[in-house]
Amino acid sequence: TLQFFGTQFLKMSIYCMGFVSVIVALFTLTLITEANLVRESLSETEKTYLRDKRLMEWSVKNNMTIYYTIDSSFSPMEKEYIYDKIDKYSGYSCVRWYPSIPGKMISVKILPSQSTCHTRQGGKVNTTEVFLLKECFKESWVMHEISHAMGFGHEHQRRDRNCFMDVDQIHLENSDYYLIPNIDTSFPYDWTSVTHFRFRDTFKPRRDALQVFGTNETRFGAYERLSSMDIWKLNYYFCGGEHYCDHFPGHCKKSQDWVSANSRECMKATVV
Repeated sequence: TLQFFGTQFLKMSIYCMGFVSVIVALFTLTLITEANLVRESLSETEKTYLRDKRLMEWSVKNNMTIYYTIDSSFSPMEKEYIYDKIDKYSGYSCVRWYPSIPGKMISVKILPSQSTCHTRQGGKVNTTEVFLLKECFKESWVMHEISHAMGFGHEHQRRDRNCFMDVDQIHLENSDYYLIPNIDTSFPYDWTSVTHFRFRDTFKPRRDALQVFGTNETRFGAYERLSSMDIWKLNYYFCGGEHYCDHFPGHCKKSQDWVSANSRECMKATVV
């Protein structure tokens, strides 16, 4: 009798488990179907928004594909140079840059410029435009502008910039040197960033900060590649990577303490 009831109980348990599995599967399928219907009902503008995040404050982690075009007026040598820099950029993180294909929104257009090297952000929906002057190739600004297309602001426009840089008054009326509050300062200041302007007599690192942080000055203003901090940021923002300060808390605390100790002096500049 006990054996009979034991067998029946086992059968009922198996049937119940099977029934629960079917219910869970049907529920999951329903959720997936509803999600697909919602996605299919989106307008083209909304679909574009889902896959076209460039500015960091608008970006979604794991949005890993950027489709781009290069204007035909660039010379073959210039095109090869751009391709080379894009390939290098793709090697730094999960983000991949691909030439545009039908049916995919173009995230970035690389265009010739008649005035300066600059990037016009497209925002949530529109295409970002990277403008390159002939001198941009000679002075290695291409990686710098690609970084802007990815959403990086100028490192030297962080609101804590003056804790690390000596900036002459002649630059403070130039919008390229204004301090911008929404540039992330959770990472330590990076003199070697690909987005940091090169130094000159009127724009140079504070000597006391250099002595504290011991940065290698030979790396300043190197636009041919991303700095190690740039790579940390890129992977954190777009690939779900670890924050630099979780890995190197000592360096981050040292940087935060430096800013706190000097804040009265170095947070005076105009902020926009």
